[in-house]
Amino acid sequence: EHTFVGRERHLKTLRDTFQKSRTSVVAAHVHGRSGSGKSALVQHFLDHSESETGEPCLIFRGRCREQESVPYKSIEGVVDELATWLAELSLSQQRELVPDDAYALAKVAPIFRRVQWIAERFALAKAIEDLAELRQRGFRAFGELLHRLSKRHHIILSIDDLQWGDIDGLEMLRAALARDGLHILLLVTYRDEYSSSPALNALPSLQAAVVDISVGPLDPEESHELLTRLLPGQTVAVNSFKELIDQAEGNPYFLEELARHVRNGHALPQARTTGLDEILWSRIGALARPELEV
Repeated sequence: EHTFVGRERHLKTLRDTFQKSRTSVVAAHVHGRSGSGKSALVQHFLDHSESETGEPCLIFRGRCREQESVPYKSIEGVVDELATWLAELSLSQQRELVPDDAYALAKVAPIFRRVQWIAERFALAKAIEDLAELRQRGFRAFGELLHRLSKRHHIILSIDDLQWGDIDGLEMLRAALARDGLHILLLVTYRDEYSSSPALNALPSLQAAVVDISVGPLDPEESHELLTRLLPGQTVAVNSFKELIDQAEGNPYFLEELARHVRNGHALPQARTTGLDEILWSRIGALARPELEV
C-alpha cells in the first residue's frame, strides 16, 4: 500500500467529476509518466470514496497487465468484480437487476454464469449460432445491467493501466455506455509513454464527457513530507536530500525507493556521493537471482 500525500487539486477535480456523473456518463482520464502516482491517486480516492463524494458508491475495479492475454482484457477485472458482487445477492435481487437476455452476456463473459439467475437462464437458452448477434446481445445486456444498477446506486468503474488494454474490451464498454439514461463515473489511468497504444487510441470511441487529469511530480515540500512519513523517527531535512529529491524529480516511486534504501539498514545517502541511480541499482542487485539449471 502506497503512502499518499498532497494532490489536493487532483482530488478536488475527481470530486467535481463525480458530481457531474450523477446525471450522465463521465470519464476521468488520469495520466502521467510511470511512477508519478496516478494509480495511488485513484486508489486513495476510491478507498475514501464515501468521504470524498459524500455518499456511498458501488465501485468495480480492474487492471490491465502487460503480459496477460484474456478476452475483453480492458474490462475483464471490472466484469469479474461485478459478477462476483451479483453472485452474492439473493435470487430475488438478481431477478430485479439482471436483464432477460443476460444469457448472451454469460456467453460473452462466462464468469457471469456464477450468478444463479443468469446460470438458470443460460442453461435454458437456445444456442445462438450467429456470433456477431451473440456479441451484440451480450454487449446490450451489459449496458442494461449497468443501467439498472445506476438507478439504485452511484456507480464507479475504475480501470488501471489501460495502455495495456485491448480493443474488444473497449468496444464492449463503448456499447454498454451508449445505453440511454446511464449515470456512471469511469476512471481510467494510463502512462503517457504509451500514448500510441491501440487501447488509448480507441478511448475517444467511448463518447463520454472527458475530464483530463494530468498527474505530475510532487513539489519539494510534498516530497519531503512523503519521505518523512515513509521514515518515521528518522531525521530527514530537505537540505540533506535536496540533490536526491531533485534527481527523483518529484516521482513518488523513486522517493519510496529512497526510503526503502534507508529502512533496509543503509545509511542516509549523502547527496554528493550517492545518487538515485546507485540506490536503484543497489535494490536491483539485492534481488535473488534464479539458479541456473545444469
